[in-house]
Amino acid sequence: MKNVIILCDLIHVNVGGLARVVLNRSNLFCEKGHSVTILTIEADKNYKIIENDLKKKDMLNPRVKIINIYNYYRKKNTRTSLIKKIISRANYYTKKAVVRELSYKVINEYDTKRKAYYLRFNNYLMHKKWRKGGSLEYIDYFNENGSLKKRVHYLHGFRSKEVNYEAGQISQNKYYTDDGFCYLIEVFNNNSQKNLILLFNRNNKIMVFNNEKEFHKQFITEICNNYDDKPYLICDGSGPTPTISNIDSEVAYKISQMHSNPYIKPYCFGSPMRKVGILDGQIEKVDAFITLTEKQRKDIIKEFGDHQNTYVIPNFVLNHKELSLSKDPNKISMFIRFSPEKNVEDAIKAFKLVVNKKKNATLDIFGRVGSVRGEHYEFKKIQKLIKKLHLENNVFLKGFTDEIDIEMSTSIATLLTSKFEGFGMVILESMLNSTPVISYDINYGPSDLIDHNNDGFLVEPYNIEQLSKYIIELLEDTEKAKKMGLIARKKVLKKYTEDSIIPQWENLFDIVSKKTVNTKKHEKINY
Repeated sequence: MKNVIILCDLIHVNVGGLARVVLNRSNLFCEKGHSVTILTIEADKNYKIIENDLKKKDMLNPRVKIINIYNYYRKKNTRTSLIKKIISRANYYTKKAVVRELSYKVINEYDTKRKAYYLRFNNYLMHKKWRKGGSLEYIDYFNENGSLKKRVHYLHGFRSKEVNYEAGQISQNKYYTDDGFCYLIEVFNNNSQKNLILLFNRNNKIMVFNNEKEFHKQFITEICNNYDDKPYLICDGSGPTPTISNIDSEVAYKISQMHSNPYIKPYCFGSPMRKVGILDGQIEKVDAFITLTEKQRKDIIKEFGDHQNTYVIPNFVLNHKELSLSKDPNKISMFIRFSPEKNVEDAIKAFKLVVNKKKNATLDIFGRVGSVRGEHYEFKKIQKLIKKLHLENNVFLKGFTDEIDIEMSTSIATLLTSKFEGFGMVILESMLNSTPVISYDINYGPSDLIDHNNDGFLVEPYNIEQLSKYIIELLEDTEKAKKMGLIARKKVLKKYTEDSIIPQWENLFDIVSKKTVNTKKHEKINY
């Protein structure tokens, strides 16, 4: 049995590509008998609820633990013995959750928007927001000039976080336990970056960190030191790579997997790199650096040198029986995030050419519009383009779906028109469902997964006419589409399911443990 710790930024119930990879891999490691813990570093989320929801939906093995950095220190510093104080605080914050405030004039929009606004002497001084279930989410406090001075967040009826503002910018975040103890303060500079983090405990000790990387390092080190046997620490994504690269090698075997394309336009070797400092000087500090494709591995070695620790382990999909569903002869589909790099406009423009020949053709676009402001902008832009091209009866924005396999299986083909990818999980998912993919030939993934004109089509990037040509070809010859889909499924079953990929991970564990001479652990750090 191995102790496996997986570090990622966040995990949500409506999971995207990377989160789905992390969950599936974690579950399979657990089924193989390994101890698995997922670490997240996202603030302002109740990960106990997220973990329970994932397990209720059978998306997370009951034996896999999720530990969030903020929840960890919150729980560590909560004194459950102070039950009377906790109850009194709960009563206080329950009163705060009431819409009515005697000393204010109240504009009550609770029933329609779960909001209320509070004025005194015609000055707007307070704003309350509730969650869907009726629990208080936060209260905003304003100066008499109308500028926001403080936002107080609530969790389970307790104050959990206080955000202080100066001149319209965040100046401090303060985090609290249920019994009211401030266990963490984050101080921001004028550029809204954290330049000081203070971690408190109940023994009046204070730890000072100059940045998030140092804070995350402390958290990860504490978790790793809870194990008797040296754990395998897997970092999913290039962002946290500098953090794990600076973890002491005696504390954990360090493995970093890259899930994205590190280059900016034109997104290939020789282009400038996005946040080059994330990887520069860091790869040699980990025991293994994993890329998803051989082409990316070669580019990373050319970029940063060969440190004899770079390996290829692709992502995988979970094997399932082929669904006995008929294909809709007019249906093409896409599965996306609403962001500029997904370049959905090209697919819609190509479909305008498709509809000129195949009037009944439909393009179903699936994707959740999240809380990120840019996603809403992108969604509106796509809506306008559909209307501008008079495609309202042919192109449909379907929103998020839990039935990806059904939607893919009933499609003649799926499309990928991204400007860049790290791998393209949606390609594997479509191929597993016996549906060929028509994809731009971009870095990275499509050319590794698709055999052109055999189990899918590779299109010159931004060549809208060529894209439309291949869509029309499969709509006019659905038998060819079905044949290509069956070939695609066979390839995935042979090379890209858990049966092929999990053994590669277990082999990597053996490689890094044999390469690391000094496996003695440090004494546990007492905080």
